[in-house]
Amino acid sequence: MIGWLFAVGRMVGFGSAAGVRPALTLTVIGAMSLIGIGPDVQPPFVFLERWWVILIFAVLAILEGKFDNVPKLDRIQDRILVPWRIAIGGVAAAATVPHGVTGLVVGLAVGAAFGWLSQSVKHGSRPIQPPSGLAVALISLSEDLYALGGVVATAIFSPLGYAFAAVNIWLYVRLRRRRRRRYRTKRGLADGS
Repeated sequence: MIGWLFAVGRMVGFGSAAGVRPALTLTVIGAMSLIGIGPDVQPPFVFLERWWVILIFAVLAILEGKFDNVPKLDRIQDRILVPWRIAIGGVAAAATVPHGVTGLVVGLAVGAAFGWLSQSVKHGSRPIQPPSGLAVALISLSEDLYALGGVVATAIFSPLGYAFAAVNIWLYVRLRRRRRRRYRTKRGLADGS
C-alpha cells in the first residue's frame, strides 16, 4: 500500500510537470535514473536512460523553451502541443511505476490526466495580449522552474508530487472561477441588466 502511495505521488508530480515542459521532464527523469539519484525507470521505458535519448530530449527542451518565448506563436504552439504534453505526461508518470501492467495502465491514465490539467493551467494563465516580451519571458521562466523543481523534488521524495499537483489543481479552479465571473459580467452587460 505504501508503494502505491509513493507511486501515485510520482504519477501526479511527473504528469503535472510534463504538462508544462514535457521534454524537460523526460530529460530529468532519464538523467536522474541513469546516475542513480531518482527512481528507476521501469522495463517498458528503459530507453529513457540512454544518453542519446537524454540528449535528444534536452535539445527538445531547449527548443521548447525558446519557442515558448515568442508571443505571436504562443497560443498556436499551446494548441498544437496539447497531444504531445498529454502523451508525455502519461509516459513520464508510468515510467517509474514498478507495479507491472496495472501500474503501467494507471500511470499512463493518471499522468495523461495531470498532463492535460497542467496544459490547461498553462494555456489559461497566459495573457492573450502580453504587455511586453519581458512578461512572456518571465512567465516562461516560471514555468521552467515549476517543471524542473517539480520533477527533481518528486524524483527525490515521491510524496512531494502531491504538493505540485495540488498547486496545479488550485490554479485550475482559480482560473475557472475567474473565467466564469468574467463571462457572467459580460453577459450581464450584453443583456442590459
